[in-house]
Amino acid sequence: AETRPQGRLLEDGIAYLRIPDFKGRERPAEILKELENLFAKQTEKHGKKLQGLLIDLRNNPGGDFPNALQTAAFFLPEGATITKQLLRKRSADGSAGLNEVLHKVPS
Repeated sequence: AETRPQGRLLEDGIAYLRIPDFKGRERPAEILKELENLFAKQTEKHGKKLQGLLIDLRNNPGGDFPNALQTAAFFLPEGATITKQLLRKRSADGSAGLNEVLHKVPS
């Protein structure tokens, strides 16, 4: 099973980044390092910037919210609002309510 973020260059200036989870104190730094490697590889191989980034979160079970927040800050403008949704206990009819907590991207 993969344990670290992994990236590769696809065609037409598109990069692919797989983020397996947001667990562990080092995860945001690992993600940033992999992003920097992708940018460097693209420039080295093709002499131009990336045209797009595909972020694969399939089967990502989540992890530590501060890590996810820090990772989101790599991509969002400063001051953007991020919503965290927590599932409450299911009611008798099987539906689940949502509790939203808002956070600002750190400066």
